[in-house]
Amino acid sequence: MLKRKTNNGITLIALVITIIVLLILAGVAISTLTGDNGILTKAAQAKKDTERESAKERIQIEVMGSYGEDGTLDIDTLKSNLNKNIPEAVVEGDTFPITVTLDGQTFTIDASGKVELAGPTAVISDIKLLDSTGTEVTEANRPEEGATGYQASFKVTLTEAGTINSVTFNGTTITGENGVYKIPVTENTTYKINVNFTVDGTTETKERDVVIKDLFKSAAPIDAVDIATNPDTFKKVTEGKVLNYGDTLTVPDAEGNQVNLDVEWKVFYAEGNDIYLIASDYVPVSKLASQKTSLGFTYDGNYNIYWDSDSDFKVISIDTAIANRFMLNELSKFTNTNYPNYKMTACLLDASKWETFRDTRWADTNNVIGGPTLEMYTASWNKKYPSNKLYTNTNSTGYYIGTTEHTEETPLTTTYAIMPNSDRLYYSHSNVYNDCWGYWMASPSASSRNEEMVVGVNGYLNNNYYYRKTYRKCLRGASASSSKIWSQSKATR
Repeated sequence: MLKRKTNNGITLIALVITIIVLLILAGVAISTLTGDNGILTKAAQAKKDTERESAKERIQIEVMGSYGEDGTLDIDTLKSNLNKNIPEAVVEGDTFPITVTLDGQTFTIDASGKVELAGPTAVISDIKLLDSTGTEVTEANRPEEGATGYQASFKVTLTEAGTINSVTFNGTTITGENGVYKIPVTENTTYKINVNFTVDGTTETKERDVVIKDLFKSAAPIDAVDIATNPDTFKKVTEGKVLNYGDTLTVPDAEGNQVNLDVEWKVFYAEGNDIYLIASDYVPVSKLASQKTSLGFTYDGNYNIYWDSDSDFKVISIDTAIANRFMLNELSKFTNTNYPNYKMTACLLDASKWETFRDTRWADTNNVIGGPTLEMYTASWNKKYPSNKLYTNTNSTGYYIGTTEHTEETPLTTTYAIMPNSDRLYYSHSNVYNDCWGYWMASPSASSRNEEMVVGVNGYLNNNYYYRKTYRKCLRGASASSSKIWSQSKATR
């Protein structure tokens, strides 16, 4: 009798069915874990919701602590509290509603204190200031006086996945790397940043005004010992403010209204009971017409001033009191009245010849001269830039200028580039180069009996012949002073 062999293995059909069932179960499991309603998606959403609510709660706490005594929400207090207590938040806006971005979420806060989630948006960070090496700095030379080599650096991110299409900074389109954008900046002002972006097929533009207020610093305030202590004298000049070198002085009248001065004056130097001012720009020839006869100068162009002959100066002596007041204290070394550069110095220092620059409405101003002396220029520079000091020296003809101190009558150097930042308190304005190469100083040069010291548009302290019109020498404005305020003009060279 034959015995039939039995096969207990899985048939091919059963295997296929099993695989199909497993695939179905896997699909169901994956669908359960992922997808719009999946476990993982819901978990991620729950995490996002928790983070959003946590961020919102932190913001609401600061809102609650920012109401004034009158029961209204104070925007300045709110912004201060947010920046202090949630430093990682980005706060935007100066009026309600303001926006606050925290932990990747952006919220709006209205005047009633209501905090709401904003839609997808671009987050524009605060600006950092970088020097030419890319190192972050907290201050720089005053940009309004020509500081260069600094960059604003800021970051742009999207609160939801999308594409940044373009970024503009004050209308200039710039490109970034890994969301970081950099562009040169030169002044403390408000910069407008625009970001065009697309999220979920919708294209929008985010705009933010970023104020650079404290990155570029002024020089140190004038020391108290350098300012007259009579409060009645300086109350109307300083308006209770601490002065800095380069500050523009405004003067109120008896009713408190600002006096419209004929020349804009900036703080140039202070010592004892005196503050010395200097004109902020060159003096146009139109403002010098009344002095042409008494001072004997010739002009060629809108600013250019020179003298054809040393007899044209029409001044043969220097007032010792004025010379001392404006620090021309080496006068005894070059008192030869036959030298043309002595005559020119006397011309620039003759306060009576520059009287029209003294605004009589400004009662505290009592003297004006045609240009700063080299020694007062140096004293002012050394106050503002003590780590880059200048030194003067003289011989029987006039002054030398240099970067090292000399005690003998040997030249330091007659041409010296001061600093690359072109501080406009000391330099000429290069934008009128064709009309004015530089400005005269009220100090003779040691290089020649025919030469006076000058400050050129290229940033050099130099010397030049009084009769050389080709270099277009100008007066920069008279410098007014009093026993409280003095001024000296930058004689247009």
